[in-house]
Amino acid sequence: MYLKLLEALAINPSPSLTSLELVNIMAIPDSLYSREDLFAIFRPLKKLEIAAIRGDCRDASLEGESDGTFEVEGTYTDPQLVAEFWDTIVPSVVRRATALTSLTLRTNQWIGGHPAMSFKDIFLPQLSELVLQKFHLEPVDPDYDIVQFVIRHKATLTRLDLRHCAIGCWYNDQGWRSWHAVFTTFAMELGKLTEFVFLAFTDDEEEDEFGEQGARFLYSHSLGSADYEIAELDEDVVEGDRPAFEHLQRLVLARKSPGS
Repeated sequence: MYLKLLEALAINPSPSLTSLELVNIMAIPDSLYSREDLFAIFRPLKKLEIAAIRGDCRDASLEGESDGTFEVEGTYTDPQLVAEFWDTIVPSVVRRATALTSLTLRTNQWIGGHPAMSFKDIFLPQLSELVLQKFHLEPVDPDYDIVQFVIRHKATLTRLDLRHCAIGCWYNDQGWRSWHAVFTTFAMELGKLTEFVFLAFTDDEEEDEFGEQGARFLYSHSLGSADYEIAELDEDVVEGDRPAFEHLQRLVLARKSPGS
C-alpha cells in the first residue's frame, strides 16, 4: 500500500509538500526507489521521517508512539534485502533531500553494524534536528560512521535525539569506541547543540530517560546475521560513560538557558 501511495506522489507531486512521514514501510528494496520522479518529491522537504521495519509485508505491523517507540509482529525478511535497503535505498533518498531541517530515522532492528547505513556524500546544509532510533555507533568504515555524520552537521545542528542506540563491544580495523568517547566528541564538536535527548530501553522494560531515572549506556554483542543482544560490561570499562554524558548535558543546558 505505501509503495502505491509513493508512486501516486511521484506521478502527481504536490508543490506545497514540505513534510513527509514514511511510517510502517518495509525494509525491502523496490524499483520504485530508483525513479527520478520519486526523488523529486524529497528535494523540497523540510521534515522527513523514515520508520522502517524488518518483517513480512503481509504480517508485520508497526504502531508509532509519541516517544518514537513502536512494536512489530510478523516474520523477518531476508537479511540481505534489509542490508541493501539501508545501504543503498535510504541513503539515495536522504542524499536528495538537501533542504531538510529535520530528519528522523527509526527502525525495529539494529542498524550500523550489519546491516549498516551508508552516509557517503550525505550533507544536509540546513539540518537542525536529527533523531536516530536503534542505531549502532561503532567506528566502522568512515562512510558508515554515524558519529561522523552527526559531526558533519555541527554548524547547524541544535537538537540531537538518540533512542535505543548502542555500541558494539568488539574490536575492528577502526579500533574500539565507548560511550565516553562519543559524548566527549559531541561535547567538543557540537557547539550549536541546545537540546540532547538520550533514551535507552530494552524489549522487556519501560523506557528510561537518562538524567532522570539513571543512565543506561547500551553495548551489544553480535549474534550473527542481523541480530544482537545487550551486553553487560565490567564497571571499570564503562565508568567514564556517565561523567562524560553529564558533562555534555551541562554544556547543552547552559546554551539553552544562558545566564541561569
